[in-house]
Formats: sequence, C-alpha cells, structure tokens
Amino acid sequence: MYNGIIIKELLEEQGKSHAEFLEYMGVNPKCNSITSFMNGNPSAARLERIADFFGITIDSLFSRESEDNQEINNSGAPLIQNNNSGTRYKVISTINLKNDIKHLQEKVAMLEQRLKDKESIIKDKETIISQLRKMM
Repeated sequence: MYNGIIIKELLEEQGKSHAEFLEYMGVNPKCNSITSFMNGNPSAARLERIADFFGITIDSLFSRESEDNQEINNSGAPLIQNNNSGTRYKVISTINLKNDIKHLQEKVAMLEQRLKDKESIIKDKETIISQLRKMM
C-alpha cells in the first residue's frame, strides 16, 4: 500500500523543503500542502514524478504490514517498525547508510592508491628490463 509518510521522511533526510517538492510536482506551494501527497492513492505518473524527485524507485513509496506488525517494502526489507507505544521509527537510519558510504569511499581510495603504487613498480621494473637489454 502507498505510504505517503515516506515523502515527509525523505524531505527531512535529503534536506529538501516542502515548497521545493511542491514546485517540482507542479503545484503552487502557497495553495497546497504536502498533506495532499501523503494521503490517497496517487496515479502511476504522479508516483513516478515523486520517485524521480527523491532519486528512488517507485516501490520505495509502498509498504505493507507483516504478521509481526512491521511494515516492509516490496523487497521484503524492514522499512518502518512500530513499537508497543505506537511510535514509528525507521529500522535503517540514514546515519548508518552515510557511514557505510564513507567506509566504501575510503576503501575505494585505498585501492586506487594501491593500484597507483603497483603501476609505479611495474614501470620501474620495465625501465630496469629495458636498460638490461641494452647492456646485452
């Protein structure tokens, strides 16, 4: 089922304003509120436009209840979980994702440096081989 609450959460996570979103959707921010996008069943075209604005897939805008009262997205991964007091919270925080991205970027930088080092060693060895051939 379409979960419009995700729009509000994505706006907050991505640091985008309600007005920015409404303008992108072709709606006058002074005449409309974000609530109109959080309720109801939007058309496929509107869903596609929403997903494009946030850089996500359309299925990310949907969730369904599992047997243990945990909303999951279409891939089966937890999206929002309810605790006993009825408070909803994200299972995967953007902080964890940002840390993962940072870790992967550091690993890529390290591997790029190792590649440069190996290329330098190969170049040095090729130079030595060339000089040895000239001596023969």
